[in-house]
Amino acid sequence: MYGHPGKFEGELRISEFIWDLTLEGFEDEELGDVESFGYFAKVSLGPKMLDDVARMARETGVELTPGERQFVKEQAGVILSEDNFGFVSATYFDSKERLDEVWKRLEEDYGTWEDSMEFPNGLRW
Repeated sequence: MYGHPGKFEGELRISEFIWDLTLEGFEDEELGDVESFGYFAKVSLGPKMLDDVARMARETGVELTPGERQFVKEQAGVILSEDNFGFVSATYFDSKERLDEVWKRLEEDYGTWEDSMEFPNGLRW
């Protein structure tokens, strides 16, 4: 678990490095924003992403443990979310099917929320 209070409190240590990758455009998909619905990013993991996660960790002076490296390789992906207070949560999935299923529900929820919003003069921004 993340050992410091703040943005990633209560999350796995690797969540911070994966979050940093989203800031470089490594997310597969994203939706929402922190000021309203919340921001969500879907990131594929697995063996092909291990080097990128390890690189991001090294850039902050951290070496991934063997357990963290194995965890990244075994996970299909993660959905990261940031709330309006700047706190980040991560939900990891060991199945691509389950990752895609949860992401699809998030998209549907976002669509429902967006459709319920009232916009001045019918404009959406």
